[in-house]
Amino acid sequence: YVSGLGYLRRYDHEENIDHAIQAFRRAVDIDSQYVLAFAGMAEAYWHKYDTLKDGASIDLALEYASRAVSLNDGLAPVHVTMGIVRAGKGQYEMAEAEFRTALQLDPLSAPAWLELAKTYDASGQHERAQSGYRRAVELRSDDWATLNSLGVSWFNKAQYPEAEPYFLQVLQLTGSAKAHSNLGALYLKMGRLAEASSQFQQSISIEPTAAALNNLGTSYYYAGRYAEAVEPFERAAALTPANSALWGNLADAYRWSGAAPDKTAATYRNALDRIGKEIAVNPRDPQLHAKAATWWAAMVQPCDPA
Repeated sequence: YVSGLGYLRRYDHEENIDHAIQAFRRAVDIDSQYVLAFAGMAEAYWHKYDTLKDGASIDLALEYASRAVSLNDGLAPVHVTMGIVRAGKGQYEMAEAEFRTALQLDPLSAPAWLELAKTYDASGQHERAQSGYRRAVELRSDDWATLNSLGVSWFNKAQYPEAEPYFLQVLQLTGSAKAHSNLGALYLKMGRLAEASSQFQQSISIEPTAAALNNLGTSYYYAGRYAEAVEPFERAAALTPANSALWGNLADAYRWSGAAPDKTAATYRNALDRIGKEIAVNPRDPQLHAKAATWWAAMVQPCDPA
């Protein structure tokens, strides 16, 4: 269990998610009543879904979270895990109740404060979210995941200068591919294209993840280098084929680089098929609906790169 927990703490390395699942599974094979191991397995499967967007993982996350609650609902981590899964499925009110229960059991649970803040953000309660983030940082000021989540919160609100110090702290703490990729995405939004490209290249040199390749393709796309964007987008989609955003970005690159219309349309259809599955998991995510609408519009309004 402790081994699995260690892997799970560094889920920014994608291979650690599978290592965590394997370790937790060995723990429950030894002790079928090991509540926290079931909770750990549920959280690991949630991270797997969040990375790969495969429907089987979110189903397993809910199954193991439910198993943990049924074994012992008097432990804060059990409710935190169930809340994470509920929030991931767009059940924000149920998620909030789980996190509130966790905090009643353990008022100093930094993960409960963090996940409560993220749930407030997802449901549009941004002021309440900031209060939760601040409390989580107070309790665990050197935790990369907490700092990263706060940076992502500012990033999603397009308040990029506020996000930068948090992403820089994450990079200092971890030096991971994910940290470089996130910082690059921030610089891309800030128009600092050379710095963004440098961060993406460093990320890929550490670990060629789909996220880093996608971000590199995006940097080319924003610079109007549509043909150059195709190759990293293709590599990203091949690595994580269930992720709709990667196919949508690839279709956009095909569209503007003058690829065959049939190829472009087929790629958009691929993206739409996958985003439909993601919407089924969380029908309350507005970004998913917005992306789907954009891709439908692109299909019926072909462009002329000339």
